Order: sequence, then structure tokens, then C-alpha cells
Amino acid sequence: MNRQQEQIRQMTNDLQALMRRLQDLSNAYKSLEPLLLRLDSLLNGR
Repeated sequence: MNRQQEQIRQMTNDLQALMRRLQDLSNAYKSLEPLLLRLDSLLNGR
């Protein structure tokens, strides 16, 4: 049972790290979104 508890703890830690990474990526996208939209407009001649 100790092994299972350790595996669950490790998976929980991994999931939390992935959630933080996803949040960081989401924040990066939000900050870049206006630039991406502007670049898209320039590339499409609008």
C-alpha cells in the first residue's frame, strides 16, 4: 500500500506541475494574442 500511496503522490505532483505549465502557456498566449492578431491582419492585407 505504501507503494501505491507514493505513486499517487507522484502523479499528483506531476499533475500539479503540468497544470502550472498549462497556466503559464495560457498566460503567454493571452499576452501574445494582440500581436498575433495584428500580424495576421498584416499578412492578410487588412
